[in-house]
Amino acid sequence: METLATSDSNLVRLTNFSVGYPTSNGVVPALRDISLDICEGESLALVGESGSGKSTLARALIGLVEAPGRATGGEIELASVGRSTSAARRTGVAGKIMTMVLQEPRDSLNPVLSIGSQMAMVLARRGVPRRKRRSAASELLRSVRLEDAPRVLRSYPFQLSGGMCQRVAIAIALAGQAKLLIADEPTTALDVRVQASILRLLSELQQEHGFALLLVSHDFGVVAEVSQTVAVMYAGRLVEYGPTAEVLGNPRHPYTAALLNARPTLGAGLPIRPIGQAPAAGKAHDQPAYLPPSHPAAALCPESPHPLPDGSLSHSAACYHPIEFVGEKSVDAAATRRSREIPKLPHEPAKLLEVRDLNKRFRVGGALGKQSVQALKDVSLDVSPGEIVGIAGETGCGKSTLAKCVLGLEYPDAGSIRIDGVDLTKLGKSELRKLRRRVQAVFQDARASMNPNRKIIDVVQEPLRNFGIGERHERSERAREMLSRVGLSDDLFERSPGQLSSGQCQRAALARALVLSPRLLICDEPFSSLDLSAQAQLMHLLSDLQADYGFGLLLISHDLAVLTSLGSRIVVMLGGRVLEILPAGQTEHRFFHPYTSALLQSIPGLSGNERRVGRPHYAAKMMDPSGCPFVSDCDLAIDLCGEVMPAMLTTAAGHEMACHRSADLPDLQLASTTHH
Repeated sequence: METLATSDSNLVRLTNFSVGYPTSNGVVPALRDISLDICEGESLALVGESGSGKSTLARALIGLVEAPGRATGGEIELASVGRSTSAARRTGVAGKIMTMVLQEPRDSLNPVLSIGSQMAMVLARRGVPRRKRRSAASELLRSVRLEDAPRVLRSYPFQLSGGMCQRVAIAIALAGQAKLLIADEPTTALDVRVQASILRLLSELQQEHGFALLLVSHDFGVVAEVSQTVAVMYAGRLVEYGPTAEVLGNPRHPYTAALLNARPTLGAGLPIRPIGQAPAAGKAHDQPAYLPPSHPAAALCPESPHPLPDGSLSHSAACYHPIEFVGEKSVDAAATRRSREIPKLPHEPAKLLEVRDLNKRFRVGGALGKQSVQALKDVSLDVSPGEIVGIAGETGCGKSTLAKCVLGLEYPDAGSIRIDGVDLTKLGKSELRKLRRRVQAVFQDARASMNPNRKIIDVVQEPLRNFGIGERHERSERAREMLSRVGLSDDLFERSPGQLSSGQCQRAALARALVLSPRLLICDEPFSSLDLSAQAQLMHLLSDLQADYGFGLLLISHDLAVLTSLGSRIVVMLGGRVLEILPAGQTEHRFFHPYTSALLQSIPGLSGNERRVGRPHYAAKMMDPSGCPFVSDCDLAIDLCGEVMPAMLTTAAGHEMACHRSADLPDLQLASTTHH
């Protein structure tokens, strides 16, 4: 429900706005009493866990709340727009001044239409004459830094990378010349270097075009890069609001401090283990479930109406006992993190996984397959029992291809893969199937890897049935035991995957992978789609399970902070090659491979944290496979770098690096050559 705007600079004003979903038990509130202003040219971030109401609020602004959801109270006031009450009218009115970019850009792009056709449709609705639409589309693509506009316009969404699709989605959003751009988790699925480029692009476009930006995110690092103001949401309510630097530097609400503590940081150990979960929607009160009984608010909150942020203050929190400031840190934010105990391995541990000189090439370019891409080139690594080895690198570096080869889902062109001394590249199908019982996987989208029509208890039993292990009642008991071990309650066992949250699905996927007691667990980006609290919970769970069961863990992630928090040895890859191997627990190096440094410098971080502001972004480019894959972007590159791939050398500090200029890096002393 919209009203005429006031005469100030507000584009949007929400006053006690609420959204609910009718059910057989009454209306379940999704948003409750939200009061918020978005001004012209402002950059505002909505932050909170999954289910906190961030996306519901963003969609409500533009009139896209999914049925049967509806506004149940309060009002939305839009700048210079007349009053309208119907859902269809609200959508049309809001669309004149605001537009939206979704988390997964391909969801908003038609897979059977070229980018040019889709952009022409948008420009036609804006009234651009047919003869000018192609040039206007090209200009929009160039504005989002896609220089090869003719190729992009001819392409279909599946022919573009995730980062390119996100830029196209932003270009389409800009076509309407909206005054407010709503970006709902626009970088969550992207690796850190592409993420950094999209964040920089959003900031540059906002300065060029002067639109206001509403960023929906669960990542405080992303928020610190882009926003001027932060609104923190919890259980459908606004709990803290203020300037970004103040909210992130001195959080006043205990929930905000808990989220900040849940963020993994380079070299800081495992984040604080979150306590409890947000209350179920529709509860009569808002006692934060993570508060200990000793907290002053624990007894007061259940009996009192929820306080609202003080609109007269620039930084306010909806809490009866806001955190007191202590110097530059708040009391809760100063909590110590837990250091992960790195397993003490034998001096010469038996190798659980041995990969040697692995090569894999994929044919591309149509049915004839005349071209090919080198996905893996001479990759070697080891995993010992009880060890965590992390694989880091941007999208397309070969991480997932390596995992698929180890799982036997892809067959390498050359090299060997030994598991407990057995080379799986030399096994037949029956022998390979037996070996697969020792190696299990957890994928990024856990829900997509499960049968949507099966109950969770049946999904977890499936590996036991496939390998003919135990009687029916024994399989059921084993599955229930493992589901309980990963922290899922009994009432979830009979639900389908679609009825679980993303974090719960990842826990169920872990239970399914571990029900066979594997020797090696491979996790491919298991945290990237989770909010900070769910991510921290899963990191602790994975660490605890690994310590209890002693399996080796190959953990794939584009987030170096996650890998270092888990105390893993880190293998850094680019262009299908291994460029560096960092030893476990040693993150205080003052020297890294130039590519590793580029990854570190691309991590969105809080002010004064690990991100080095002002360093250039290194765009991924095609490279000569005979040389270093980072040669086109390296400040230290010499002619030799583009001609010969450097050998892997072991440094005196105990880590390995493939760089012709390694002797020129600070404090680096070469110790010996490793033969991988």
